[in-house]
Amino acid sequence: MGVRSKMDASMELPLLKSFGVQSSSESLDLFLRQQGTSENPTAPGYQFGGLSIALTQFDEAAIRQLLPLYGQISSSKVNFAKSGNSFFLTDLLSPAIQALVWKFVRFNDSAIQLKSHEALLSVLISDGTQVRFSNHEAEPFLNFLFDGRAFKTAGEIILASQSSAASRWERNSGFSVGDLLIFTGKNAPRQVLHAALWLDHDVYFEVVPASGKFVFRIASFAQILEELTPRMPFEVSQLRLSILRRNASWVDIAKGMSALRQQKSTFLLPLSHDSLGRGQAASPGQGLVLGSVLDPK
Repeated sequence: MGVRSKMDASMELPLLKSFGVQSSSESLDLFLRQQGTSENPTAPGYQFGGLSIALTQFDEAAIRQLLPLYGQISSSKVNFAKSGNSFFLTDLLSPAIQALVWKFVRFNDSAIQLKSHEALLSVLISDGTQVRFSNHEAEPFLNFLFDGRAFKTAGEIILASQSSAASRWERNSGFSVGDLLIFTGKNAPRQVLHAALWLDHDVYFEVVPASGKFVFRIASFAQILEELTPRMPFEVSQLRLSILRRNASWVDIAKGMSALRQQKSTFLLPLSHDSLGRGQAASPGQGLVLGSVLDPK
């Protein structure tokens, strides 16, 4: 269901390029199987897109300059001097992102109503040893997101730049690595519908809800809009796209989120590291199902 375009394979990443790091982008076809039932044992799956971005040429000094930009609460543990030039954009990010990108998570408790932006923030505030997924009451969570202590508004993508065919330079003006792009209703600015983490021009890390699961991927702006369209109750052009910038450390943001009242159903996903220092899921975690969206159909 839903064949996606491959228009992003030749994407230019000027931020990486400005540090002397060459990269190559490849569009991925991702596939998520639905869980069959006795009534429908061959339930269809979901086909969608993503980006794999390889770092093809760089020196260690450039990487040392880039890592602070891309570092989260727990910075990348990848050893860039250990294995030549075979690395990916995700290697600049936190162990939690490395462990979950191209994966899906399903909660065994069907009553859990976790939103995609809550799942995204759960990954970003990981301490590098585990991801703690918590379901929050809507109003306290929105107050936390918009009260200005944890995040502040840094700008907005105007309507003229929201089309994927518009100028990428105008659309990305004012962004910094780690900014959140928040999708809200134009007439309801506190109605958060989606969120994505900005990594480079038109490249984001995001969490996509699909058939009771959450998929973690690197995606282009065009792919995000393409996936949002069927999920929105109105035209994408009626969305407000706001840029939120961290106003506190991820450590303090994690403490603030854990202190929210009426926090529900915490699920833990333990993390480990491979021989190069990349984050991996140590085990599925109690109450969770973890799988890949890179499996063949």
